Amino acid sequence: MHCADASSWKTLPVECTDYYDYTMVPWNWLSNITTLAADQPLIQRWNMSDAWLCEILGITANETFLVKDNSPYQFRFVDADPLDMPGSRFEDTVSMSLLSQLPHRLIQVGSLFGSSRLRLRRHRNMDIRKEVRQSMVFTNEILLDLAQTIKTKMGGEYVAAHIRLGDGHFERNAERNVRLIWWKLVRELLGIHEDVALDLELKLTNSSTLSPPTLPVNLASLRTPHPPLPALPSVILPELTCHRPWYQNPRLAVLNTPLFISTDVADPASHALLRRFFETFPCTFVLADFADETAALARLKSGYDGLMLKDFLVPFLDAIVAGNAHQLAATEGSTFSQFVQDVLWRQYHGWEIVQRG
Repeated sequence: MHCADASSWKTLPVECTDYYDYTMVPWNWLSNITTLAADQPLIQRWNMSDAWLCEILGITANETFLVKDNSPYQFRFVDADPLDMPGSRFEDTVSMSLLSQLPHRLIQVGSLFGSSRLRLRRHRNMDIRKEVRQSMVFTNEILLDLAQTIKTKMGGEYVAAHIRLGDGHFERNAERNVRLIWWKLVRELLGIHEDVALDLELKLTNSSTLSPPTLPVNLASLRTPHPPLPALPSVILPELTCHRPWYQNPRLAVLNTPLFISTDVADPASHALLRRFFETFPCTFVLADFADETAALARLKSGYDGLMLKDFLVPFLDAIVAGNAHQLAATEGSTFSQFVQDVLWRQYHGWEIVQRG
């Protein structure tokens, strides 16, 4: 715990090198896992060492079968014949039936992160996955209350964009993804006529050669339809000041709807690719616009290691605000974006979640 008091050190001790990179909280502090725990005994692990497995659970190295990832998309796990499940970005396919025949007490996998890492066909397995994913909805009352306050300050209704740009694949494809999200918001979600949207984009980009993009079809969402959304109010008045004048043209008036941008970019308002959103939507807001709400997170401290939780919780609050939007446009191919869209947005509206894989 001495590492938590950084003010007492002129130079960070060696044992504290990665101390501030992570912390741990109980699952039931962040999400409601009551139903899941009733069906499946859970062990909350507070020590990630191999020694803990032996000392606390009595599981030795010889009793552990390790499925070790060497790349982010190495293993996919399937419950049917792997030859009947082609078409995947994963390098290797692992049969769950073969894993079940192993004599080991523990099967340790590197990660189950990834919307399609579990490729399931058996209804019982799909039901279990659905129950687990529903149990991952953020239900922490502090975060929910702050998100509700933010929603009220934006006028009670808004649309949201969950935009992943910060690293790797998403950084390389940032321009394409931003354009697709913009078109999904303007054309698909808010119903601006295609010719009007294209004219608006041409003016924003000072281009004369663009044509409307082909928007990806969300087949997984179509397989799990939800009731029709109520119409947005014709006028939404945020408590915060909008940064541009409202549109007076009736064909563009729907763009006066407040927009919330949830993103991994440090300063969204100054990011060149995000400029099109701020110039399109007069009332564009990001989490940094709600200083009082984010400041409230500064009082939360981890009981595990004494670290302040604010920096860890900001992305969760950002996602919850996006998930409470009237409609949401997410980044194609981002597992976290799809979680916000498929799980948070659906559950916060009282609807069945979308399953992928």
